[in-house]
Amino acid sequence: MKPATSTAVYRRKGIDATASSTTMTWWKYLFLSALASLVLLLVRLNYQLMKELGRDGNDALGVQPSVAGKGRDGDTKMTTVRASMEAAAKDAQNLKYLREQVSEMKTKLKDMNTLVEEMKKKKQHRKPGGAKGEGGREGNAKIDSRGQLERLTCDSDMATLQTDRMNKRFAEWWSHSACPDQVWMENISNVFDDATSSSTGEDHGNASPYLILDIGCNKGYTSADFLDALSPGTHMNPHTLVEAIQSIAEEDNTKYDRDCGVCNDCKKPLNSDTSTRRPANVHCFEPSPATYQMLTRAHEKLMPKGDDSNNSKINDNDAKWHIHNVGLHQINGQLSWHKACASAVGDELCTIVPEGTPDAITVPVITVDSFLRENYMSNSKGSNMEMPLVHMLKIDA
Repeated sequence: MKPATSTAVYRRKGIDATASSTTMTWWKYLFLSALASLVLLLVRLNYQLMKELGRDGNDALGVQPSVAGKGRDGDTKMTTVRASMEAAAKDAQNLKYLREQVSEMKTKLKDMNTLVEEMKKKKQHRKPGGAKGEGGREGNAKIDSRGQLERLTCDSDMATLQTDRMNKRFAEWWSHSACPDQVWMENISNVFDDATSSSTGEDHGNASPYLILDIGCNKGYTSADFLDALSPGTHMNPHTLVEAIQSIAEEDNTKYDRDCGVCNDCKKPLNSDTSTRRPANVHCFEPSPATYQMLTRAHEKLMPKGDDSNNSKINDNDAKWHIHNVGLHQINGQLSWHKACASAVGDELCTIVPEGTPDAITVPVITVDSFLRENYMSNSKGSNMEMPLVHMLKIDA
C-alpha cells in the first residue's frame, strides 16, 4: 500500500508542478504582451508628437515639408523644419542688414540735401540784390579799419580747425574721392570777383588779373580747367590740351601713360561760353624736367603767339599760362627727386626722396611767399607792400 500511496503522491506532485508551470508561462506571455503594447503606444505617441511639431513649424514658416518615404516620415519632417527655420533665421539677418544700410543711406542722403541747400543759399547770396554781410561778403566776415575784408592768417588755431574739418569730411563718402566732380568751378569768376572786391576794394575790371597757383601741375589739366572757366576765349581747355599732348607724343614716336589724365580729365564738359576773355595768370609748378618739357611744348601749340609764359611779371588783359620747373616746399633750396622725374612724363613716382638716394636728380624748390614776393610785390607801389590776392591755390603733390 505504501508504494502505491507513494506513487500517487509523486504523481500528484507532478500534476501540481505541471499546473504551476503552465500558470507561470501564461503570466509571462501576458506581461510581455502588455509591455509590447506599451512600447507600441509610446512609439505612436512619439510619432503623433513629431507630427504635431512638424505641422506647427510649417504653419509658422508658411511651408509644407516634403515626404521622403513612409518609413522615415517623422525624421524627414523634422529635418525639413530645421532647414526651414535656419533659412528663415538667415533671411531675417539679411533683412536686418538691409534695413541698417537703408537707414544709413537715408542719413547720407539727408546730409547731401542739406549741403545742396547750403550751396543754393550761397549762390543766391551772390546774385545782385542778394543779402550780404558788411564788405560784400555774407556771414560774419571781419572788416578792417579801411572797410575792407580782413586778411586771413592761418595760425595754429586755424590750422587745427581746418584739420578737424578735413578729417570730418573724409568720413563723408559722398564729399570726396580720388577723382572729385568739380561742380564748384561753375561761375567761379563770380566768386573770384567777390573776393577781389572785398579784399582790395577794387572792381575786377580795374583790378589785377586772377591769380591761380597750380602746385603739382603734372600734365596740366587743372590749369586747363581754370583757363576754360575764367577765359574760355583763350581756347586753352582740357580738350585742346589732350590734342596737343598726343601730337607731341606722335612727334616723339611714343605714347604718354594716361595722356587723358588719371581721372579722364580730357573728357570733361567745357564751358558753354567760348568767347569771353578775362585777365588771369595761371602758374603751373612742375618739378619733373620731362613733364616740364612736354608742358612747354604744349604751351607753344595752344597759347597765343607772343605770350612769354615764363615771364611771371607780365600783367596785361589776357589770360596767361606760366610754367615753372620748380617744386613748392617749406624752404628755398635744392631737393633730391626720384629718378623717374628725369625721363617719364607725368609719372606718379616723381616725388621727393632722401638726400643721397642712388640715381636721384636735383630740382630747385621755393616757398609760395618767396615766389609771390619775387614776381608780384616788386611791382607794388609805396611802402605798404602786401602779398597779392591768390584767388586759388591748388595742391596735388
